[in-house]
Amino acid sequence: MGGFIVRRLTFAVLIVLGISLVTFVVAHAVPADPVRALAGSHATPSEVAAARRAYGLDKPLPLQYLSFLWSLAHGDLGVSLLSKRPVLDDLTQYLPATIELGVSALILTIIIGVPLGVLSALGTGRAGRVASYVARVPTLLGVAMPPFWLGLLAQAIVAGHFAALPLSGRLDVWNIPPPTVTGLYVVDSLLDGNPSLALAALLHLILPAVTLSFGTIALLTRMIRASMLDVLSQDYIRTARSKGLRGRVVLFRHAFRNTLVTSVTVVGLLTGYLLSGDFLVETVFSWPGIGNYGVNAAVNSDFPAIIGVTMLVAAVYVIVNLLVDLAYPLLDPRVAV
Repeated sequence: MGGFIVRRLTFAVLIVLGISLVTFVVAHAVPADPVRALAGSHATPSEVAAARRAYGLDKPLPLQYLSFLWSLAHGDLGVSLLSKRPVLDDLTQYLPATIELGVSALILTIIIGVPLGVLSALGTGRAGRVASYVARVPTLLGVAMPPFWLGLLAQAIVAGHFAALPLSGRLDVWNIPPPTVTGLYVVDSLLDGNPSLALAALLHLILPAVTLSFGTIALLTRMIRASMLDVLSQDYIRTARSKGLRGRVVLFRHAFRNTLVTSVTVVGLLTGYLLSGDFLVETVFSWPGIGNYGVNAAVNSDFPAIIGVTMLVAAVYVIVNLLVDLAYPLLDPRVAV
């Protein structure tokens, strides 16, 4: 186990380094000059050159990359060209909003996707076929509808026409955010003893969380369905049924338990996706997370912020995949590490 962890950590570091190099090159290949834009249209060439030197953008790209790696090794992601603050401070500020949205979407994905996946695998009997067809409808819709389009549609119908839920943001403008403990507004409001503010934060969370989870629910449902159909066709399932075991016992105790490895793999990948923040969903709902922060950085060619967001997303995926790999032997002792 120790050797496996070392190998995975080494591989993870190489992946992160490769991602940092690709992101650095692509970000600087954009034909835009953020320093000139930030300096203003009336800035003199000497002022622009001074600003470029201040941000280290006057050096050759290889030296800039090596300087970035050296700073990264010391926990320094540089200074944002837009906010004039350390990128690490910006990420620390925006990350809790993304975590709150991502965890909410992940909870919805699991509690809806797992039962739908099991139901859609049922095909025996009239009731089973009906349940299978009904369960497959949301998966088709989830695959067909892009998240940003679904978000705009939800805003127009639910928030706009019916005024049932807030349109965007984490709180209304007249609400004062709760004292920061975890950075999660719902949790912090409850810790502060303010259930009305917690309800307001929860209502703002519903539309973006449902929008973000809609596609992942479809993916998880389809993967569990495929895995369940494969398991249900195995000989030991037919043997269990021939012994007279009830369908519920066969389905959950024998079939579903043997799909856990596949389920955990998919959930792990979806966790990395959700916790890294869906950029378009956060932009549509004006959700102040790292996705929205990354979009603004890309639009304004904020190189340090772009690379910082990319490194954070890469780190989330690497850590989640490592945890998934470590969970395999616990779920199935036949899996060797």
